[in-house]
Amino acid sequence: MGFEHPGVPGTVREAFQNCLALSGVVWHCPQRNCIVEAVTWYLSVLKSNDSPLAEKQLALDYLVHLVGDIHLPLHVGFLDDLGGTKTKVTFQGKTQTLHELWDTGMLETENGTPRAMAKLLDEECDPNDRIAWQAGTPTDWANESLALMIEYVYPLPESHEISEEYVKRAMPILHRRLVQAGVRLAWLLNDALK
Repeated sequence: MGFEHPGVPGTVREAFQNCLALSGVVWHCPQRNCIVEAVTWYLSVLKSNDSPLAEKQLALDYLVHLVGDIHLPLHVGFLDDLGGTKTKVTFQGKTQTLHELWDTGMLETENGTPRAMAKLLDEECDPNDRIAWQAGTPTDWANESLALMIEYVYPLPESHEISEEYVKRAMPILHRRLVQAGVRLAWLLNDALK
């Protein structure tokens, strides 16, 4: 299935928000205020022996949030769609934004508590994947999200009615990205706090 998006102008670097990163080069982040830069900066605060404890606590809070966000495809989304917040979809009779659908909408349909789901996802994680995922940079992770967004998120039906087929295709992606975020966050924190 081909991918076309009306928001893609002549150059890719103009099309994305939250710091598009391609081929190891961070684009669209001239003021260094994007998610990739934020993860890097908060990590440096956490690692620094000169950072006050209160600053380190704040950095930890943000790192937990941002490492999770960078793994969700629409956090590296199209600028003209504000990361899926302008695109309305209908899922199970409820109208929501595409961003909401991918952040929580589909996950809320699963049975079990968040703790039970986390345990299940952890048990299903292949140990070799866990080792392989303990690598890369926030730029690499943003690139992964970008590729997933293009392949899995935006191929929407004209009606914007989200089908069971769409959800079946999306859920393994969401599950893998949640586990990757957890593994990578643990890896970053273990390194930063050693």
